[in-house]
Amino acid sequence: MSFNCSGPDKVKVTQMKIFDTMNRFLKTTGPRLILGLFFISSLMVLLISGVLRTQMYNSGVMLAETTQNHLVSAAQALAEFISPEELSLYHTIEDTKTEAFQELKHRLVAFAENHNILYAYFWRYYGNNQLQFIVDNDFDPTEEVGPWVIIDIVEDYLALPALAGNIVVSNLGVIVPTWDGLITAYAPVFDRHGNIRSIAGVDILDRYLYIQRRDARRMTLLLALAIPFSLISGILNLILYRRRAKQIEKSHVELSHEKNVIQTMKDNIHQGIFLMDRELKILPLYSRSLIQILSYYDSELEGRNFLDIISTSLSTKQLQIMQDYFDMIFSNEKSAKLLEEANPISEFEYKIDDRIKILTTRFQLIDQIGSESVIIGVIQDISREKEFEMELQLQREAQELEMKNMFDVIQIDPMVFHDFIEEAEANFNYINSILKDKTLTEKQVITKFYQNIHAIKANALILGLESFSNKLHALEDDIKAVSAQEEITVKDTLSLAVKLELIMQDKDAFLTITKKIETFKSSNQIDSVLVHSLNKAVEKISAETQKNVELEIGYMDISVLESKLRKPIKDILFQCVRNSIYHGIEPAEERRRKNKKPQGLLSLSIRNVDGMAEIIFSDDGQGLDLEKIKKKYLETRPGVKEVSRKALLASIFDPEFSTANMTSTVAGRGIGLSLVKDLVKENNGTININSSESGLTLKFILALPA
Repeated sequence: MSFNCSGPDKVKVTQMKIFDTMNRFLKTTGPRLILGLFFISSLMVLLISGVLRTQMYNSGVMLAETTQNHLVSAAQALAEFISPEELSLYHTIEDTKTEAFQELKHRLVAFAENHNILYAYFWRYYGNNQLQFIVDNDFDPTEEVGPWVIIDIVEDYLALPALAGNIVVSNLGVIVPTWDGLITAYAPVFDRHGNIRSIAGVDILDRYLYIQRRDARRMTLLLALAIPFSLISGILNLILYRRRAKQIEKSHVELSHEKNVIQTMKDNIHQGIFLMDRELKILPLYSRSLIQILSYYDSELEGRNFLDIISTSLSTKQLQIMQDYFDMIFSNEKSAKLLEEANPISEFEYKIDDRIKILTTRFQLIDQIGSESVIIGVIQDISREKEFEMELQLQREAQELEMKNMFDVIQIDPMVFHDFIEEAEANFNYINSILKDKTLTEKQVITKFYQNIHAIKANALILGLESFSNKLHALEDDIKAVSAQEEITVKDTLSLAVKLELIMQDKDAFLTITKKIETFKSSNQIDSVLVHSLNKAVEKISAETQKNVELEIGYMDISVLESKLRKPIKDILFQCVRNSIYHGIEPAEERRRKNKKPQGLLSLSIRNVDGMAEIIFSDDGQGLDLEKIKKKYLETRPGVKEVSRKALLASIFDPEFSTANMTSTVAGRGIGLSLVKDLVKENNGTININSSESGLTLKFILALPA
């Protein structure tokens, strides 16, 4: 049986055939096509991800190099910011209470702000593979640190290269993962002999580098997952592709933001950084500090020839030398080190607007792929540093002169020196009188002036006052030159009188020196008497208790010892010495078991702090036995069950309170510390106690008499 289809039926059959063909195509070719499209799209995702990661890496490297250069400059500047001599003043917690130390912290705060860094600080190489923290710019009382902080140098500690004389920059996240993004630089601090005594450190919290590294790690993970995802389904591929597209957009935003950050950093660098082409024209990319250093308007720098800018500061020959120097840089035939050493204006005087600045310069060639090479220049204004160096030099010369004068004065008998001062003043007064005598001619005035100056010089030479006599000798030369003139004016004599006035200031300095010597001798006697008495007490009590104890004397403020507090302070310290040796310092064998030195140590310092006498006494013994003190305390107070630490510490100053098992000539009666309490109270003072297993510290604050 057969059927013939025509009309609407034929159309239906045709439609069914088309639908069936499409269905078979989707079942056979469709999955392969979708898989192929997914594979191709996955490859595209991998390619895009790789390119994006490279861009992020390059931008990260660029930002890291910029940050590193900034930190190197900051660390090097910090190493030269504070002198090693000044750093050597701060070793203990007491040193941090001085105004000089606080001023030093303020200077570090200003330094950190000026160099756009987070922390600026110094370490001292303490010996025995240890570093001692000196000072930082942090005024947060909850994080306060100072010279009492000492750490052991571990094998991977970042400061080790600085101890070898190198500057090192590294990410602290390598050592402590939670510090990721915190970057540090260490630079050695050399003393005048070229030895490394301390280390300068600077830290910067670079949030953008942290984000860059975080995103790079995420990108790596996504790249590792992209290929397995390509085998799952086309839907996952579309989701992944959309996610990648969003991340690309996000990365572009971050890169744009980082570019702005780099521009901001460039604008805030305190050095003049710029680029020059072969014609020595300044290119548009330069730091804002260059405008201030060169004293030009922004619009006047771009495209300006660098040699034209500094032409007023150099001779024609020097300008030609600079042209040859820049040609040598562009030839790239010499090493960077040799070119830096050959820089004719590594330091020079820059003259602008009737002013003179001291500038330093550095130049280096930068090869650019696909474009001409350029020179990068770095200019820094060190005028203030030079002025400071000059002031220091003048201070050193003044100090040297004072020491020389002191040495000269010390060798002279006081009576003889007193006669010399009186005769010099008499001669000086006589010169003043003849200058006012209108009956004398200028020639007569000069003659008498000459005679008296010669008399003062002769006496100075006899006493060995070399520098003073040399100045008088130079004044004699000036007088002789005036005498040789045909006409001597009043102006000539007044000029000589002014010079004599300046010289006679040295005479006044001699008087100041003699007063210092007398004060020192008197103060030293007071100091030595107290120290001698305390050493005798330590020696005697140590012998009675069969303990080996040493007394270490710290700072002794003579103004305190010369006051009415001298006797109560002496009595307080004697009681403290007895109490520490008897109760605190352990026997030698027990100290060895505790890994302590066999010899016990007592420490003492006396200072004037804001008009109050501060006496700090400490020992390195076993500290207060609070359990034993508590037992004694409760024995005398049967109704008391519990007692606070504060009450226990206060109880040791009660009359007849003692933890000694027996009474001796040294201790045991409970009177010593009660006497201390009464002496402190009588002098309107306070007592602070700090006790631990490593020793006891007593801090007394007494009111100085008006």
